[in-house]
Amino acid sequence: MRVLERFHWKRLLVQLPPLISALILGIDICLKLKRETGLCTTHACKVVGEYLRWDEFSLIILGASFFCILWLILFIACRYDKKWLWTTILLLLSGSLAFDGGLLGFQFMTIKEYCALCIAVGIALFVCLVSTALFRRSIGIALIGIAVWTGAFAANSILKYVPKIPKLSDGAVLSVTSEKAKKWPEFYLFFSLHCGHCSKVMANLAINNPRDYKWYLLPLDHRPQDMQKLAHLYNLASKSQNLFRDILKFESQEEVEPIVVSEEIDRKVTNARQYFRINRYKGVPLLIVRERPDITLILVGEKRILGYFKQRGILKKYIVFPQDVPEVKKMEK
Repeated sequence: MRVLERFHWKRLLVQLPPLISALILGIDICLKLKRETGLCTTHACKVVGEYLRWDEFSLIILGASFFCILWLILFIACRYDKKWLWTTILLLLSGSLAFDGGLLGFQFMTIKEYCALCIAVGIALFVCLVSTALFRRSIGIALIGIAVWTGAFAANSILKYVPKIPKLSDGAVLSVTSEKAKKWPEFYLFFSLHCGHCSKVMANLAINNPRDYKWYLLPLDHRPQDMQKLAHLYNLASKSQNLFRDILKFESQEEVEPIVVSEEIDRKVTNARQYFRINRYKGVPLLIVRERPDITLILVGEKRILGYFKQRGILKKYIVFPQDVPEVKKMEK
């Protein structure tokens, strides 16, 4: 009786990893369908998704389907101990580990971005591999799986990937200028609709509305609701008297009226994100100033950007936000 119970526990342990993995990915799919964001909301996951031929959502569905199929075959194999069933399981695990090793090799060694969900799936695959090897009492199964994953990881690691860098101007979704605008300098401002520091820069530009220069605005947001806001701003840009103020207005709105997002807007946002990522920029707001064709200045952060604007006389008025005012300590008597 004890031997039978122990055998049942072994069967349970070998079937749990793929079942739990399938459930977790299923939860991620449901979250994406309901609120358009899944379990992993890091920037790296979105970056990696841009390199896929399939969209990120399709890849998650593929992963959930794989774990369901693996669990089903394990369930049958544990009850009908057939050699061809265990061979099928080994082939499935080997193929999936090769796929995961290649994907992680590309991420870690080429684009230097690490998708947390891809890493978690890789760990789940190794747990499935080890549990299967222990159940079958075969170290060969584990060694084959590790060798396949390592080979795929190494193959993608040695490949040289030279990304095509889009032109800076190709990422400008919005622009501000006038007929009297000076030829130089040109200002390229990378910003996000969810960045408080970007809002401070935009607010100072809004109260000054400096149209004597050429301004190119490059948003890095790619969420559906943000794209809707950018589409409204894009249509408004040509007739807007103060685009900086309009950006702040749309930024403060949680939802906007649904509108068609053109392919041009999507392409420009993608170009802006690629330019930002390929050049290894880390944060916004970021200002690139082309003072002359051969002179470029790069400023990162709200204080540096506003300091530069004040030095050049671009800001005639300046907003002092409450949190920027240093505390005055009372002197003790």
